[in-house]
Amino acid sequence: MVCIEGQYRFVDSTWGTGVIENRVFRRRFSPFWFLTLPIDFVETHLPKNSVDQHLKPQLTMQAFLRRPFATPVFFEHRLKLLPPSDTDVIQGDNDIVIEVILPDTAFFGHCQVCLILAFV
Repeated sequence: MVCIEGQYRFVDSTWGTGVIENRVFRRRFSPFWFLTLPIDFVETHLPKNSVDQHLKPQLTMQAFLRRPFATPVFFEHRLKLLPPSDTDVIQGDNDIVIEVILPDTAFFGHCQVCLILAFV
C-alpha cells in the first residue's frame, strides 16, 4: 500500500507480472495491479486489519468470501459489481445472478447488466 497525495493505492507486483496456466507461470504484465484503488483491490485482496482497507464502510470477511472472484479482465474493462440486495436476487435450480455496471462507452452508454451463470 502506498499513499500518494493523501490517496491510498495498492500494489501487488506478483499478480501484476503474470499468471499460472496449467501449472506454468506465464509472463503477462497487468497494470491494473499497480496503484489500484482500494474499492477495486478489496475485490480480490482483504487486508487482515480492516482499517487498511481504506474503505467506508469496511468489508467484513464474511462479505468478502461471499463475493464472486473477479479477474484482472473484469477490472480492465472497468466493470463494477452492484451491491447485493435481497430483492434483486434471482435464483433457479443451478443459476446465480450477478449484476454489473458497464462503463460509459461509445457503443453502449452507461447501463446495468445481469449475468446469469449456470452451474451444471
